[in-house]
Amino acid sequence: MKKKIAIICGGPSAERGISLNSARSVYDNLDKDKYDVSLIYFNTKLDAFSISETQIYSNTPMDFDFKLKDSDLKLSKEQLVEKLKNVDVAFPAIHGLFGEDGQLQTMLENLGVKYVGSGPEACRITSDKHICQEVLGKQGFHRVQDWVIKKGDTPPELPEGRYVVKPLHGGSSIGVHLFTNSKELEEILPEVFSHEHEAIIEPHIDGQEFTIIVLENAEGEAVAMYPTEIEFKADTFFNYRKKYLATAETRYHTPARYNNELTEKIRTLAEQAFKAIGMRDFARLDGWILKDGTIWFSDLNAISGMEQNSFLFQAGALVGLSHRQLLNYIIEKKIDAP
Repeated sequence: MKKKIAIICGGPSAERGISLNSARSVYDNLDKDKYDVSLIYFNTKLDAFSISETQIYSNTPMDFDFKLKDSDLKLSKEQLVEKLKNVDVAFPAIHGLFGEDGQLQTMLENLGVKYVGSGPEACRITSDKHICQEVLGKQGFHRVQDWVIKKGDTPPELPEGRYVVKPLHGGSSIGVHLFTNSKELEEILPEVFSHEHEAIIEPHIDGQEFTIIVLENAEGEAVAMYPTEIEFKADTFFNYRKKYLATAETRYHTPARYNNELTEKIRTLAEQAFKAIGMRDFARLDGWILKDGTIWFSDLNAISGMEQNSFLFQAGALVGLSHRQLLNYIIEKKIDAP
């Protein structure tokens, strides 16, 4: 008998478009001979909809919401609960708020539904960039000074230098800006606060950026895959455009062009960070190699992007795993868990 899998996508954040891309990719690559796959979409108001294979390919989130608005696909609370309780495993593919801050995971646990990915507490920590850095710092990991600012607050007095400001809980490099003085910051903040009402300011790092996938093996041990080196042609600022849109300015090297010693250092630290936060199943850790060789993890992502060419699948391909094999491994591990 086929196992029932529910892919959960959408959500209230600006990352809905990335979520839809991830959901399409997961749906496309799951073995339909093995799994009975359904799709649940949450709109910006967190209304739930049962959507079809055809509907997941709608062009944009706005178009998607418009088409669903007057449809009969909306699920009542009771229908949503019944649908979720009827699956063997839920596969969250919501990036940002609701999907990665522990809310969705708490709901699934309260319903007794198995799901892929980290639990509520790990999601809560990793979704708040400042809290995540505090937790890692207490565990002995390198951290840089940061400043949290809320909408309406007076911007902090910063030492002279280059800085990055971004939404405190957001991801996918949305709303990320580079600035060098208070005037530029004041001009930037309205756009940053259009995504959420809290932001974090960090020094702009002069170093080499990388990302790395960590998986749990059958014994529940964290195993870091080979890191991907992110190479920039024009500058060292990784924004949404360079991350998700075709550009000659960015290149990815999987595996990274590092020597064995540095590669193993990154892998070991990534495994330790994954365990320190209490993450599960799989995650993506973004980081930097500073000029003095120090490794700094800038972002821990509880739900890695899962587009066809995502870092997750690139790392899997390097060790001989197809998209389907990697997803099967993650799901089967969860199905077999007590």
